[in-house]
Amino acid sequence: MTVTLTDSFGNVAINYVGTLHFTSSDGQAVLPADYIFTAADQGKHTFQVTFKTGGTQTLSVSDTVNSALKATANVTVTISAQILILGGLGQSATAGVAQGVTVTLTDTFGNMATGYVGTVHFTSSDGQALLPVDYNFYKRRSRQTTFQVTFKTTGSQSLTVTDTANSALKATANSSVTTSAQLVVLSRLGQSATAGTPQNITVTLTDNFGNVATGYTGTVHFASSDSQHYCPLTTLSRVAIRANTRSR
Repeated sequence: MTVTLTDSFGNVAINYVGTLHFTSSDGQAVLPADYIFTAADQGKHTFQVTFKTGGTQTLSVSDTVNSALKATANVTVTISAQILILGGLGQSATAGVAQGVTVTLTDTFGNMATGYVGTVHFTSSDGQALLPVDYNFYKRRSRQTTFQVTFKTTGSQSLTVTDTANSALKATANSSVTTSAQLVVLSRLGQSATAGTPQNITVTLTDNFGNVATGYTGTVHFASSDSQHYCPLTTLSRVAIRANTRSR
């Protein structure tokens, strides 16, 4: 922007050699340092100003000795999306339980990108996860939107949101997914067996999505249609086992 010193008739004050100071309503703005005019300026000088806060901002310039010698200009600062922020994803989650996550569009200075009209796409390291469909921000007033995400696979899982047109505009968050036992799976029992010959069976505790409930500490009870069946633990009416423990 250019600052020009004039008289009341619009004539440029080519002999002005005062000092100017700059202020702005934008507290983050990068403003010129105080500048002392010289004869070479001929009453006019161009400066660089960088605004960093969106909305209507003012820029003021005044003579450091004569406060009445001042001017103010207004400018509307717009924002373009440069950063996607993915928030709300818990550090831990339960498989099968939905949780809300927020997607926010900002610039590098933290201003909400109100002019963003792009589309975001969700992906996850969890191939079973229930993810939001592609979402278009076009003509939507809010640039912060909440979505529902449901993980189904235990372990450390990631959630990523990406602009479909600009792959560099993306964000990733991680969550540790755990589960609780909802199913007891009995396996390895042969379709045929020889009377009196022991065989191995496996009891596995899982959830509805096939995740092994590694934290299960409950009690299971064995029964059979064969009233003569034998087990080394028949003296116990109930036997406590942990997930994936093999019993004979």
